[in-house]
Amino acid sequence: MKTNTQRAGRIFSIALVVLTLLPTVLATLLGFHLSVVTSGSMRPTIKPGDVVLTKYESVGSLKTGEVILYYNTKLGTEVAHRIADIQVKSDQLVITTKGDANPVADTPVIFNQSMPIPVAKMVLPKIGYVLINLTGKLGRYAFALFAILAIGNLTYRSMKSKPKNENEIQSVPEETTLLGGGS
Repeated sequence: MKTNTQRAGRIFSIALVVLTLLPTVLATLLGFHLSVVTSGSMRPTIKPGDVVLTKYESVGSLKTGEVILYYNTKLGTEVAHRIADIQVKSDQLVITTKGDANPVADTPVIFNQSMPIPVAKMVLPKIGYVLINLTGKLGRYAFALFAILAIGNLTYRSMKSKPKNENEIQSVPEETTLLGGGS
């Protein structure tokens, strides 16, 4: 029979998993991509710790003023910056972006017009702090502690369920019948 504490612990664990996975699953089902902002280049519109919901659109449909997510080779990371300028050159677009808080524009990036690119649709303030902390040093320590506690719990439960003396061990019949076989 389970105690109320065990039942509450199980409910808490399930709720934690659901609350952690639900935003990601819903976003994915609706065609969105989640990105956690880690720099202040888009302040005051988007701050570190915010989550940007993006949806893929054709580069050819982009407009000046939209916030896009792309890989900045100069920085070596993915950035979410506002489109400052779009120039058409044959079948390609040269897009210049700029962070709202940055004094100068980024180096222009060349895109194929049919290429899909994530465009910011919504900002969820401060939700990314949990994700940033989980992937940072503190998060690694917390994960290690959780793993140690989980292993300890499993070990304790397996030792608790072992028979303590030979009287508790059920005997196995000496003769067994083979399937499909006669004597």
